[in-house]
Amino acid sequence: MPTSRVTRSSASLPTLSVVIVWPESEGQRLLDAVQLLADPCKHAGAELIVATSSDAAAGMVRGAAPACRVVCGLQASNASLRSEAAIAANGDVVMFVDEIESEQTQRVVDRLEARRISVVSAPRRSESETRRGARATAASVIMPAHNGAKVLPQTLGALRDSDLPADRWELIVVDDASRDDTAPLAAQYADVLVRIPLRAHGPAYARNRGFEISVGAWAVFLDADVRVQRDTLRRFETAFAQAPTVGAIVGCYDVATPARGIVSQYRNLMHFYAHHETAGDVETFWAPCGAVRREVFAQAGMYDEWHYERPMIEDIELGQRMRALGHRIVVIPEIQGTHLKTWSLLSAIICDLRDHAVPWMRLLMRQRDLRTDRISLRAIERINRIGTWVALMALLIGSIFGDPRWVMTMGVALMPVVVANRRLYAFFWRERGTAFTLAAIPLHLLYYVLLGAAIIIAGALHLLVGEPRPAPIVQAYAEMGFDTWPPVPNRRDPIATLPAFSARG
Repeated sequence: MPTSRVTRSSASLPTLSVVIVWPESEGQRLLDAVQLLADPCKHAGAELIVATSSDAAAGMVRGAAPACRVVCGLQASNASLRSEAAIAANGDVVMFVDEIESEQTQRVVDRLEARRISVVSAPRRSESETRRGARATAASVIMPAHNGAKVLPQTLGALRDSDLPADRWELIVVDDASRDDTAPLAAQYADVLVRIPLRAHGPAYARNRGFEISVGAWAVFLDADVRVQRDTLRRFETAFAQAPTVGAIVGCYDVATPARGIVSQYRNLMHFYAHHETAGDVETFWAPCGAVRREVFAQAGMYDEWHYERPMIEDIELGQRMRALGHRIVVIPEIQGTHLKTWSLLSAIICDLRDHAVPWMRLLMRQRDLRTDRISLRAIERINRIGTWVALMALLIGSIFGDPRWVMTMGVALMPVVVANRRLYAFFWRERGTAFTLAAIPLHLLYYVLLGAAIIIAGALHLLVGEPRPAPIVQAYAEMGFDTWPPVPNRRDPIATLPAFSARG
């Protein structure tokens, strides 16, 4: 896999590979395809690869275009040829062409031309010129993946079964330094595969790299463990068309997670309920299944890859910036996907405390204005947290001293919490029955305990450590101005300018 390259002379761009997937034996059309892409690849410094299972076609290419690499696979399926070509390709970015004279091919040519212009520092083209072949591309689906080989066949396969016509969208998978077969598996489905070597940088960073090479009018961000429904992409497109003033749209998980454990079922239903209860305009974005207009995402400065090096609250923080710029964010619960993740109690606690609650509180403390949090700090949530903590203290004291009056105190403290959440518990009962509801209530109360603990932990970190910072090597590279591939995580720029490599003019 490619290694990091460092230069001080100019912005370092990723290396490119273009793969023509050709399972047929007919060679003349293949030569036409090679000739179509040879010059754009040459001028952009990209390698051109033909992946074919036909010895005759491979021989014709080797004789007529010796500069073109040939990967001759044993199987004729597109999927197997794509995987073998991805393994053989040297590029950080691998672009696939299955059909010549298609929207897919034109997008590749446009990207190569945009790359050529950035390399020679020629005047940038207008957007209409740069995206002449991408006008019909409504969506760029961007999926970050780290060690996702177990779920990608399901999630990427579901995307390819979408009822939105293939020429209306593109699929970009960003392999964030996976150590399994994520890259060759993703290559079976993706239009573009972006490979980040050496170490994982987190989903915020990976989504930004995918967006930089995208050409869609709006970006759909999906987690690697979210399996969309057939109409998910079409619903996004329809919603944007019907609401031109909306900057971003948030979907939700459905109720059909395949994970059978109580914790997994509880967390999935919680997400479903919360998004249905908040349908309409909201204050935050949600990255597992959300879409944003291209110009809104760029203006907001993209994801903050400086502060968030693992899955955390990068989507919430992005949503705050979009709202601060006056853009609307809307939850549409009918846009759904199935969450395939299996949770244990320990992993749920770590996620809620380390990756959500504590970073959220630290973000609010950096902003120095707790009133900006319109979700977890609203009055009812404060009551729930206080009531749960009083009940917990009463339980501990009663257990130590053996005094039953403390048990009564615990019950009194929990009563307003249960009343405040009666609709949620009724929803649990309707969906999963009495036994599940009785098991889910303690998990929900634990959530409030963790929120209370997060305030204490975040306050201590804020006083003792200060602002969250990336690894020292990242700070050093940023301060010295090194340009690398993959690029050093950048501090958020409120008014972002897309890199020259982007297919945007």
